[in-house]
Amino acid sequence: MSPNRHSIAAISTVKKLNTPLKASVVLLTSLILAACATNDEPSYKIQDVFTPIPQPEAPEVDKDDKTGVQSLNIDVAPLGKVFNTTTRTFDINEDGSTIDARADSASAGTLPKVSVTISGKDDTSLANGFKKHQGSAEIVVEALGSTLPLSYDSVYKDFGDDMRIGHINGGAALDEDLLPVDGVIAIGNATKAANMPIDGTVQYAGDATYRKLGLDQAIEYGSSVFTADFVAKNLKGDLAFTKAGNISINADIKGNQFSGTADKNAGYTTEGGFFGDDAKYIGGVYEGNGAQGTYGASKGATPVDPVDPVDPVDPVDPVDPVDPVDPVDPVDPVDPVDPVDPVDPVDPVDPVDPVDPVDPVDPVDPVDPVDPVDPVDPVDPVDPVDPELPANPDVKPDTEFTGFQSNTLSSQKKGSLTDDAVGYAEIRDDKSSYVWDAKLTNTEIIDGENVAIDDRTGDNFTGYDKFIARADMTKPASVKASVEVQLTGEDDADYGNGFKVYNGSTKVKGPLTLTLDYASVYKNFDSQMQIGHVYGDPGFMGGAFARVSTVYVQGNGTNLEDMQYMKDLAKYNIDNNINDGMVAYSGVATYMENLHLSDTDRGGAVVDGTSNFNVDFVGGKVDGTLTFKDGDYKYMPAGNEIKINADISGNTFAGNQNGIDTAGGFYGEDANFIGGIYQDAPTKGGKGELPGEGTKFQGTFGAEKVVK
Repeated sequence: MSPNRHSIAAISTVKKLNTPLKASVVLLTSLILAACATNDEPSYKIQDVFTPIPQPEAPEVDKDDKTGVQSLNIDVAPLGKVFNTTTRTFDINEDGSTIDARADSASAGTLPKVSVTISGKDDTSLANGFKKHQGSAEIVVEALGSTLPLSYDSVYKDFGDDMRIGHINGGAALDEDLLPVDGVIAIGNATKAANMPIDGTVQYAGDATYRKLGLDQAIEYGSSVFTADFVAKNLKGDLAFTKAGNISINADIKGNQFSGTADKNAGYTTEGGFFGDDAKYIGGVYEGNGAQGTYGASKGATPVDPVDPVDPVDPVDPVDPVDPVDPVDPVDPVDPVDPVDPVDPVDPVDPVDPVDPVDPVDPVDPVDPVDPVDPVDPVDPVDPVDPELPANPDVKPDTEFTGFQSNTLSSQKKGSLTDDAVGYAEIRDDKSSYVWDAKLTNTEIIDGENVAIDDRTGDNFTGYDKFIARADMTKPASVKASVEVQLTGEDDADYGNGFKVYNGSTKVKGPLTLTLDYASVYKNFDSQMQIGHVYGDPGFMGGAFARVSTVYVQGNGTNLEDMQYMKDLAKYNIDNNINDGMVAYSGVATYMENLHLSDTDRGGAVVDGTSNFNVDFVGGKVDGTLTFKDGDYKYMPAGNEIKINADISGNTFAGNQNGIDTAGGFYGEDANFIGGIYQDAPTKGGKGELPGEGTKFQGTFGAEKVVK
């Protein structure tokens, strides 16, 4: 390590601890003697410490220790985060070939400092005197217990032995994602503040660079001209590029450094300094507007000629790195304007009347208002007759499965990677579906969050042995795909109260691919209906990274003809004073709390509850109570009771009572079973941050019709 360094005290290239003790004593003594010299520069060379041969005194130079400035940007898109910083506090080795990238500062400590080599012996020559060095490093992320490999290019230019400007651009591999890492630097031997000019103006000219943030972006080489006014203490300049255009620089000089704010530089912030003897060079970095760049200029020099940027993807086309094709419709090349080729806004089947082509005026084709039961009496269409018991149709339950699920996800704060959060978004059904992409195209922003847009093409429930969990629709920014969950096995253990438990493992694809070891607790009802819980804490490298809690109901839905029969039968009972038309159901209920990862260990699902319902098929209402035994609950509602109130639609129902969402359906012949799920919803989607905020519990219920 150079004895002239003064920034950060520790770096991997510093070998203080490898210095022999006696040599260290001699070195310390030399430092003390140097500190006592009459000038403020060292009066020794390092070899004087170890070789007792008289050496001529080193001439005084007009520059300070090797320092600089860096701007760093790390786009952690899978987590929806961008880490960035601009800092002057970092280590540089003696010859300037290695620096510490301050990822720790950018990420508030989640990432570490990363030592990167920015130049080497056989680096490739580029335009305008720049060179390229290819390197690699490792980013150790303790919060994840993992190491991210980083591959990068360092493109730099030296100004004598006193200054270097450059870009460091690459990608860090995070599971299946490549995170863009972009940095710019200006480093060197800073002019001593005491030897900075204090009057007059000085002209500088030289180089500039510009690069958009992200992977596979080209560096554009341009020119720079500056005027430093040492009386007014400001620096003004212009950077000129063929493609990026002109960028003006306006900064305030303080000592041997300068800085400029975004409001004075059209959205760019800039930091830099003076380097070499008598402020011979100026060098700096700028960032903003989705780009980064550098500039380096010499006193009294001539600006360099700008160079067209080269496309890193297709070097044949230096103008447009994307190489756009003609705007031809990929579906129908005849129509380049509208790729869908819309047809006339009429019924494509029958342009006369899309509902009833026979009657273009009234799609219903009203018939004469005669009594359909007794056409002899058109005035009174009912013609009271003796009541007749409704016929029970000979129909089977639906063969295709249907159901509902609620997926709660939770995380706790791990540095800047994850936050304290919990939520379930909304209850999903069999048709719920969503296709993830990196830009979250198929989402909409609601209350500042990306919410999945349901395209209704799903088939989530297909059998009693497995289902598709739509965790991707709970948190699109964090979960990239749905999860297929095995629910049952051959030798599942008894869990109590008619429930069984299966222990399985699957993968959850998010920012990282997490391993989810889970428990599936379920109960079947005569091969017509199934309710259950799936829960676990997905981990990475042995540590819990999130908490997953899912409840579901699925089965063979009651045929709609049977649902109409149940309504007609109830009305018949009411009309003939047989009973009040209500249909009773009795069965079981489950409960689970501690859904937040920061809650205590939650144990398993509670399955000792009972459920009792009164169903009004005529009025289309479900009213019920779930009751649980006493236990060591943290969030259970008062009296260990949960009220269910919902509206019937077809063979399903949904509702909310006392801030609890519920959804379910009728299953089997003649609506023999009722089953559903519920989810605590004190806020929209159950969103919260800390334990006790947002959704706190969830559960299921399943009951059979009571025959009176």
